[in-house]
Amino acid sequence: MLWTAFVLLLGCKTNEIAETIAETESPLPTPNPTIAPTPTPVVEQTEPERWVCVRKLEAPSFYTLLSKTEDGKPLYAFTNENGIVEYRVIGLIRTLTNGVITGERFAFFPADETGELAGTNPVDPDEERPGVCETLSALDLRLKKGYRLGIETGAVVSSSDYYVYGRIGNAEPSFYAADDREQMIPGSLPIPVPELTVSPYAPKEDPKKDGERHITVFIGSQSVVVFVAVNGDWETEHVFICSTGKDGKYTPRGEFSITAQYEYKAMSRLNGVMVYAQYSSRFRGHYLFHTVPAAGQYKNYFPNGKQQMLIAEYEKLGTDASHGCVRMLVGDCCWIYRNCRIGTRVTVTDDIGPEHPKKPALIYAEPYMDVNAEYGWDPTDPDPNNPYLKLEEYASAMIVPTNDPNKSKTPRPTNVATPRPTNTATPGPTFTPGTSETPLMDETEKE
Repeated sequence: MLWTAFVLLLGCKTNEIAETIAETESPLPTPNPTIAPTPTPVVEQTEPERWVCVRKLEAPSFYTLLSKTEDGKPLYAFTNENGIVEYRVIGLIRTLTNGVITGERFAFFPADETGELAGTNPVDPDEERPGVCETLSALDLRLKKGYRLGIETGAVVSSSDYYVYGRIGNAEPSFYAADDREQMIPGSLPIPVPELTVSPYAPKEDPKKDGERHITVFIGSQSVVVFVAVNGDWETEHVFICSTGKDGKYTPRGEFSITAQYEYKAMSRLNGVMVYAQYSSRFRGHYLFHTVPAAGQYKNYFPNGKQQMLIAEYEKLGTDASHGCVRMLVGDCCWIYRNCRIGTRVTVTDDIGPEHPKKPALIYAEPYMDVNAEYGWDPTDPDPNNPYLKLEEYASAMIVPTNDPNKSKTPRPTNVATPRPTNTATPGPTFTPGTSETPLMDETEKE
């Protein structure tokens, strides 16, 4: 009994001690599992990609759909309020979320005239500002066949279409499409004036048949214009630089026609010296279209004459400098020689025509000219031996004088004398400039 009581007493004390310790010590923390943070999704947009037409994206009414580009995708254009033509293409932008496509957006994007994207920011068609022209009078314009002036508004009318002539901003005057009320369609593309009109410099009389040519010499601007008949109207085919009679004299004015043509010809003799010219076309008496004359040693030998052009006379092209004939570049004379048949009408007038192109600059060094800079090559001469042909910068000055298949009558060539050999010089591709044969120029051409 005593033992049992002792054990019970000891247990009670133990419990009291444990409770006291529990009250004085801090309680242990309750375990709490860690939660990993949710990663932020990576959202990005791709660069715009050209796309084919989509039904969900409707082009505004002032966009003009041009013929599709090489890749078959559409290209739009319109004229803005400043008169500048802008281009638009359809592009696709994709939205990627963590690298996965989660959205797509089609929009219009700026482009260049070839259809290549010109920016990565889409445009809002509602914010575009199409241009409307200030109407100008078309009374002084020579309209092509099939077009006429409207009775009320002065618009240009064809069998089924309407056009107005005017200017937007500081742009050049042009024609623009109009509605049946003869009002310009906002944003419509400019139609260049030559597409609906005949050149103001063209011959007054109508051509007799398509393919016919007419040459006009404008003394007032020292320019020669070749017109060709297309669909019953005259179109400008070429504009050439020239030199007519000095001081405004000598060159005959009036209506003529080409009567003979010569590949290489003696032009005149003065003080015992003969000068020659290439690709001559006679239009009246002793007066011809021809190249800048050639002189120098053995100039009657064609290969020598081609590289013995008088340098000082070439530099006068574009001014009145001849003694009556119409001087021109070799390439231009060759083009007339090969493409304008005998009988081609020629008009010579004091009027001012279109501005002539600049003549190619000469290179004052051998092999382009002799060491004295007295004789040399014309840069436009199509002869394969012409050193200028090897220079890329002169390629744009060349007019390829191919034969026109419509020219049924062939030019009459000139028999060129073969030089007689001497003990001092032999004619050939390389020439020795003469010092005693510099002629006083007289191009009245006597045969």
